[in-house]
Amino acid sequence: MGPSWIQHNQYIGGNEVQLLRSGRPFFEAVHACIQKATQTLHVQMYILSADETGQQVLRLLLAAAASGVRVYILADAYGSLYLDKSWRETLQQAGVQFRFFGNAFWQKRSIGRRLHHKIIVADNREFILGGLNIANRYNDLPGMPAWLDYAVWVRGPIAQHAQLRCTQLWNKKRWPRLRARQEPNPTPVLVRLSANDWLRGNHEINERLRQAIRHAHQEVLIAAAYFVPTGRILYELKKAARRGVSVRLLFGKYSDVGLALHATRFLYDLLFRSGMQVYEFQKGVLHAKVLLVDSQWASIGSYNLNYLSAFESLELNIDIADASFGKQLRLELESVIERDSEKINPVDYFQKLRVGDRIVNSFSFVLIWVITGLLVFLHRRTERPG
Repeated sequence: MGPSWIQHNQYIGGNEVQLLRSGRPFFEAVHACIQKATQTLHVQMYILSADETGQQVLRLLLAAAASGVRVYILADAYGSLYLDKSWRETLQQAGVQFRFFGNAFWQKRSIGRRLHHKIIVADNREFILGGLNIANRYNDLPGMPAWLDYAVWVRGPIAQHAQLRCTQLWNKKRWPRLRARQEPNPTPVLVRLSANDWLRGNHEINERLRQAIRHAHQEVLIAAAYFVPTGRILYELKKAARRGVSVRLLFGKYSDVGLALHATRFLYDLLFRSGMQVYEFQKGVLHAKVLLVDSQWASIGSYNLNYLSAFESLELNIDIADASFGKQLRLELESVIERDSEKINPVDYFQKLRVGDRIVNSFSFVLIWVITGLLVFLHRRTERPG
């Protein structure tokens, strides 16, 4: 059972949830999930690449379509900009329903909401959801360690909700607020899906993360790439730390987005003064989006704790209210912290921080805030309802 503060009527029981870490285990699960489908497959991805890793997945989707499975692929137009036209034509000729979400132009620019989902749903029975795209950087390749990220492989009645979410988006319909069915035996794992589409008035992930932090009694453990959270999230984290909750934050020493890395470091002073602990992952790029409360409640998915996820992108997370899964996830994150990360000492950090770094960090934080504001303004003017 989950923690006492959750509203059980929002969750669905009777599910099996398996934690997946980036690299070979994740893609083995993806391959198996696709190969098991006999009726329908929904794939919704921010980045769907045609590199070695992506081609393996694309070939499996082609094989599924050839066997009579109805395959629907929705890829973000910006994130999947470099998916070869030849591959798109091959998929469509094989009967795969393929479409881009949104528009991209000027090669590397876009205006409009972005589809940031990372989900594969098979036959209304199971799905894989997390923070990993389909590309080499999330796989284990020679001389190229996978970016650190997580997903879950879920089997059970919640898959019907996942299928409906994907179908609604494919059909360009608003997503309904789904009500959980009461299971006669709500075990072994209680789960629910949470979505975020601020421009369409859906703030589920924002609201539910704040609620979880607000109810923390012992520990909040976060692994976050691109950490530039909203003021409300920061407020809840500060309150938790000041009432004695252990708040530990795992960031990356390296990032593929330098602006976000510097903006995160701008916040270090506030985090330290509030009593939080900061760790930096040393063994490559951290791309995770995980929040764990009291080892009993977890949220994993595409949602980054930053303004773009809060105010621009379509995001999808899964909330898991289960002590057994929470303990497993905590052991995994503890292992990463102890073996592969460095705890940041506030005194040493600020003594070594140069004036130029302070300026860059401050400028990056302000720039992210300004860019997000401009994007939201443009989206409101250019997006049509629906």
